[in-house]
Amino acid sequence: MTLRTKDGQALHDSFVASVMSVLGGRGISKIYADLPNFAKPATINGHIPDIIAYWPDGRMLIVEVETRETADTIHTRFQHSAFAAYALQNQNVRFENILAE
Repeated sequence: MTLRTKDGQALHDSFVASVMSVLGGRGISKIYADLPNFAKPATINGHIPDIIAYWPDGRMLIVEVETRETADTIHTRFQHSAFAAYALQNQNVRFENILAE
């Protein structure tokens, strides 16, 4: 796994928190985030996404945030494949990949 620089990790975590805030304002009923002091998302196909969010009607959103440091790594490709496969296999699941800039 490629490690982010300290600045890259700060950008990533800040962006994840921003996405959570936007989702919270859009009627999302439950949000889990792979950040300190938050309920952690479930493992999906062997990987933990940055965010899993649920609408009240049961639809699920998987969000993975990348920085330029991690956007084109093998680890990232494996994660995205795992999350995309899960979304394809489950009708009410959507996967979004976001580049933090």
